[in-house]
Amino acid sequence: MTEQIDLILGFTGGIATVARADAINTYCKQRYANIVDIPPIIVSGRCSGMNQQKPERAEADLMKDRLVSMGLNPSNIFPELESLDGIASIIYSVQIAQQNGIPSENIAFVTSPLAVRRVQDYLQLILGKGGESIPYESGASWFDKLVEDLVHEATLHDLHYFLDSGLVQTGDIDSFDERYLKTVHPFHGKDPRRLWKTKYGRGVIGLRIVQTVKAMGREYKTG
Repeated sequence: MTEQIDLILGFTGGIATVARADAINTYCKQRYANIVDIPPIIVSGRCSGMNQQKPERAEADLMKDRLVSMGLNPSNIFPELESLDGIASIIYSVQIAQQNGIPSENIAFVTSPLAVRRVQDYLQLILGKGGESIPYESGASWFDKLVEDLVHEATLHDLHYFLDSGLVQTGDIDSFDERYLKTVHPFHGKDPRRLWKTKYGRGVIGLRIVQTVKAMGREYKTG
C-alpha cells in the first residue's frame, strides 16, 4: 500500500454486492484516517449479463446505498449502471472517471477472490497497469471455478486478438468501447452475429445452454 490510490472501483456481484461494499468500507477505514482523504469510489454494474431478466434497479445503486449507510460521502460515490461484465465495468467506469476529472492511474478494486487475476489482466491490457486488490472473502463451488477459468481464457484470447490486430490500443479506452464493446461484445455489442464471432461469445452460448438444462431439471423435480 505504498502508492497513492486515485480511484476505488467496486465490482458488484449479485448477492455478494453488499459484502463487497462492506469490504470497501473496511478498506477505507483502515487506510484513511479522515473521510475527506478517501479517493473517489465508482461502484459498477447493472447485473451479470448471464441474467435472463435484468433487475429494475442496478446493483451499483444497491452498493452505493450500502456505502452511504455506513457513513461514506454520497457525493464521492459514482454509480456506473450499465455494465454487464468486468470488461464493460472497467471501460464504463474509466469513462465516468474521465468525465469527472478523476485520475485512474492507480486503482484499488474489489471483486470475487476467483476473479482477481482476471481483473488484473483486464486492467493491464485495457489501461496498461494492474490495480490493488481489496481483501474480500467468499466461497466458490467447483462449477464457479470452472466457469471463471473458461471466462478468463476466452476473454483474454479475444482482447489479445483485438490488440494484436491494432483495432484497439492499451490506454485508449474509447477504442475498446467503439471497436470491441459496441460491436462484438456478447452482452453490449450490436453485431447480430456477435455470439459466434468471439471465443467469449461462444462460451456464453455454452453457459446459456447449461443454464437452460439446469432450469429444466429444477422444473422436472418440482413438477
